[in-house]
Amino acid sequence: MSLIASHAPVSPRSLAWRTGRILLASVRAFSTDNVGRLGAALAFYTTVAVAPLLVLAIAVAGAVFKEGAARARVLGEIEHLAGPQASKALGTIHAPVEISGGVVATLIGVGTLVIGAFGVFSHLQDALNAIWHVPPYRGRGWWRRRLFSMATVMATGFLLLVSLIVSAALSWLETNAMERFSLPPFVLQTVNLLVSLVVITFLFAMIFKLLPDLRVEWRHVWVGAGVTALLFTAGKVLLGIYFSHAHVTSAYGAAGSLVVLLLWCYYAAQIVFLGAEFTRITALTGGGRDFRPLEEASAANGKK
Repeated sequence: MSLIASHAPVSPRSLAWRTGRILLASVRAFSTDNVGRLGAALAFYTTVAVAPLLVLAIAVAGAVFKEGAARARVLGEIEHLAGPQASKALGTIHAPVEISGGVVATLIGVGTLVIGAFGVFSHLQDALNAIWHVPPYRGRGWWRRRLFSMATVMATGFLLLVSLIVSAALSWLETNAMERFSLPPFVLQTVNLLVSLVVITFLFAMIFKLLPDLRVEWRHVWVGAGVTALLFTAGKVLLGIYFSHAHVTSAYGAAGSLVVLLLWCYYAAQIVFLGAEFTRITALTGGGRDFRPLEEASAANGKK
C-alpha cells in the first residue's frame, strides 16, 4: 500500500487526504503496537523525575535571568503550557530539591538530577525503538547512543531558554510597542503561537531523529514532527478547557496537583508516541532510502 505514490506536485486537497490516511494508519498502528502502555510508563517516570528536570531547566534559564526570575519564568511557561494546576504542583515540589551545602553534597545532588533526567529519556529511547520495531543498538560506540539522551535533555533546556527569551521579548512588545505602533493584540498572539510551534517542532524532530536506534531521513522526521507539534498544541488547548471545568484538584484533595501533572505527562507521552507512529508510517510509505536499524547500517558501511 502506498499512501504517497509520487513526488509530483499535488493539490492541497489531495495532500490533506493523504495526510489524513497516514494519520488513520498511524492510529491503527498505535493500537496494534499497544503503545498506550508505553505512554503510561513514560508518564510515571516523568512524574517521578520532574523535579530534577525542573531544576535543570531553571539552571539553564538562570544563565540569562536571575535565579528567582528564572524560576518564575519557567513556572510561568509551564502554566502557559500545562495549566495553573501543573505549575502549582511543580512549584511546591521544587523547594525541597534545591541543592545546598558543601561541594560533596552539591556533586551528589547534581548527579542525582542527571541520573533522573537520563532515566526518563532512556525509557523514551527504548519506547521509540519498540515503536519502530528495531532492537536496541549494541554495536561499537553504543554508549554514545545513550549519551544522545542527555544531549536531548540539554537541547530541551536550550529550547526552553529560547522560549523564555522570546516570551520576554513579546511581553515587552505587548506593553511598549503596541501603543507606539498601534498593533492589534492578535498580531503578537499569532507570532507567539508560531514561535511556539517552531520550537516544539524542532524539539520533536530531534527526538524522532536522535533517539531511535535507526537511520531515518530528515524529510520524514520534519513531517512527523510538524504533525506532532500541531496535535500537541491543539491538545494543550483542550486539556486546559478540561482542567478548568473538571475540578480535578478538588476531587483528589491533596493529591490533586500531582494527578493533574500525571494526566498531563500521560497526554504528552501519547502524543509523542502517536507522532512517532506517524513518522514511521510516513517513512515506510514515502520511499525512504535509508530506513534501517543501526546494526544493519553499520554492517553495510563496514563492507564498503
